[in-house]
Amino acid sequence: MGRSNILIKKMGGILYDIYRETLTIDPDSGADILTYSKVDSVLGWIQPTGTGSSTKGVVLQDSSSGDSVVADFFIFHEKPLQEHDRLQYLGLLLEVRAIEPWKASFMNFYKSYLVKVNNEDISGQEDNL
Repeated sequence: MGRSNILIKKMGGILYDIYRETLTIDPDSGADILTYSKVDSVLGWIQPTGTGSSTKGVVLQDSSSGDSVVADFFIFHEKPLQEHDRLQYLGLLLEVRAIEPWKASFMNFYKSYLVKVNNEDISGQEDNL
């Protein structure tokens, strides 16, 4: 376990399953089929982007479409993640939308911004988040 993971664990970090999207094309209809499969687990510490009584999120620019989205949470972690990776937190489905290197004194780790995935029923979907 790296020094960053020790710090994350001390801050109350827990292990989160990471799900990554896979796009396939249905050979019969030609339709896109997007599925999510577990690819890894990462020790992370998730915090809301607002402080105290403020629920203000961090506005991010979505690079693929140009739309602005608001990050509701961020996660500190040692293993690198990819944009659009997903995880579950407090019953919410969250998606990574921005990742930046982060440094605390002598430790290097990552800070990723998470947005809520709206209107998705995740019950009964083992590996299809």
